[in-house]
Amino acid sequence: MLSQAQREALVRADLAARSGVLDVVHGYARAVWVGLGSWRDADVDRFVSQVVPTVRAGQAAVARTTDTWLGLATGDGPAGLVDLHRGLRTADTAEAYRRPAVQMRYDLSRGQTLQAALAASLVRLASLVATDLQLANVHQARRSLASWQGGYRRTLSGASACALCVIASTQRYRRAELMPIHPGCSCGVEPLRPGGPDGQVLDAATLERLHRQVEAATGGHDRSGRDLGLGTGKDYRELVVTHQHGDIGPVLGWRRQAFTSAADLAA
Repeated sequence: MLSQAQREALVRADLAARSGVLDVVHGYARAVWVGLGSWRDADVDRFVSQVVPTVRAGQAAVARTTDTWLGLATGDGPAGLVDLHRGLRTADTAEAYRRPAVQMRYDLSRGQTLQAALAASLVRLASLVATDLQLANVHQARRSLASWQGGYRRTLSGASACALCVIASTQRYRRAELMPIHPGCSCGVEPLRPGGPDGQVLDAATLERLHRQVEAATGGHDRSGRDLGLGTGKDYRELVVTHQHGDIGPVLGWRRQAFTSAADLAA
């Protein structure tokens, strides 16, 4: 059985490996997109034909990293790679990578400069790449933990983790709940062995700090955490929920937050 120090070292190694893949794939995709020079249909076709295979190779690299880490963490060994050929989005991957062009053309039609439209398209591209690599991580984790009898927790990506992920990282989850994300999410997964400490909250100190921050920002006053000062009477476990995104599946968000539906994508 791994010691806690060994587990923490493996969590860091998993994050570093996935971050390295992201840097390489995103850097390549960005360079190809900017290097087009013009963004007509034929240019976009060329971009898609060059970048999509690289994204898929990155997904395979992330999946191998995730499978290796979880095999060590559980002691069960690697489970084998998830099927990446069927695609992890509901939308066709090639069509998804045309969205930066759609973004650029929309911005230009609204009177934006080429420089501004290009910048916005690069933001869209970065989100696509990050989300596709995270989808590989999530789907591989689901496969690697298919026979796992314990729970799991989210592991954060460091200083860049958003508040939603920080909140979620303080909680215990069942394997069947694995693992809602949001666009740009880079969280990992750490298996929790059966028979560990009871309770939903794993990191009360972090959760308490978040309560204080929300209280300071919103004027909330209920230190029990049942009312965050948002007029909802909800605690974080009820405010942070899973929505179904029509393209990428389960996503993490605030209650009542709207996401793209499958019908929206088909429109």
